[in-house]
Amino acid sequence: MKNINIKNSIILVLCITIICMGIGFVVLSIELKSKQKETSIFDIIYTDVEIVSSIKGAKKEPSGRINIKSNGKVLDMNFSLNNPNDELIYIVTIKNAGNISGEVIDIIESPEYSSKYMTSIAPVKITYTDVKGKILEPDEETQMKIKVTYDKIETPKKIVFNEKLAIIAESR
Repeated sequence: MKNINIKNSIILVLCITIICMGIGFVVLSIELKSKQKETSIFDIIYTDVEIVSSIKGAKKEPSGRINIKSNGKVLDMNFSLNNPNDELIYIVTIKNAGNISGEVIDIIESPEYSSKYMTSIAPVKITYTDVKGKILEPDEETQMKIKVTYDKIETPKKIVFNEKLAIIAESR
């Protein structure tokens, strides 16, 4: 009799174990199917441009316009500086709008006024905060400061120019 009760107890424990494993398998299967349907989105973009300051070197105010284009990947900038000591400062927000982390590899200028073609707009200088190597988690933001300055010269002239800044990024 005692032998039969031990056998029945073992059979009962094994049946309960099999039922629990079956329920666990069903739950795991449902989770895996929902994970398969999720897609990884990688999207580091410019989201906002705000002018911080505009300093005029004489009577006429300098002007600038920055538009976000190409689904947030490019800043299209137009500037008009009239006098020495004119200065424009902008803060640009860069955001990871995807659901996986990413790294800003580089900011590409077109044309490269801050290095290669700087003599074509001299004495104007363009500088911006280095965000290369910045890793952004999903929904994380960073800011880049763009500064356009008209240095002092003997014979001032109005300088009007365009530039584009594009984000090069990769997933992490």
